[in-house]
Amino acid sequence: MIKTYLFDLDDTLIDSCVYKNSYDSIISKVKEIKNWDAEGLDKFAQENNIKKSEWGYDTGELCNILDLLDVYYELLEDEIRTHKKLKFDVNKKFKELKQKKIKIGICSNSMKRTIKIQLGAHDIKGHDFIFSSKDAGVKKDKKEYWQALIKKYNLIPNECLVIGDDEIDDKQIPSSLGFLIK
Repeated sequence: MIKTYLFDLDDTLIDSCVYKNSYDSIISKVKEIKNWDAEGLDKFAQENNIKKSEWGYDTGELCNILDLLDVYYELLEDEIRTHKKLKFDVNKKFKELKQKKIKIGICSNSMKRTIKIQLGAHDIKGHDFIFSSKDAGVKKDKKEYWQALIKKYNLIPNECLVIGDDEIDDKQIPSSLGFLIK
């Protein structure tokens, strides 16, 4: 019997296009503040083990290390207000789950402040807890993330359904610990 639903945030509940749309303005601002060119940014990222995806660096991670989170959140929040978009009617689904007495968790690699801003901007209500990679000390692609989640919320994996879009973070790793996967 499923007692808890664990939802990923980005590209599961919300459309993560806001991160891509705000990328250039955040990177430009960081380079301006630090007086870096592209090479200087790349050097810093390499020295601090900030990985580059197909579309760029994790700007939240970058700004966190540089102590520029105020800059990051100012630009990100502008983008969220302009282009907020849910993947489905989240509040309706959460209400249905609550009527069935099912607990709801938001499990994300995002920083907790980012999660709260996204939930607030989209007026998402009804969740019981938020668990971020900061809470676990590792990202969702590590078993330690899911083990810390189990411990913190006293979860029984085979009573939890993980709903997410990432094959490793939201499927392979949690299923290896007994979580049910959708």
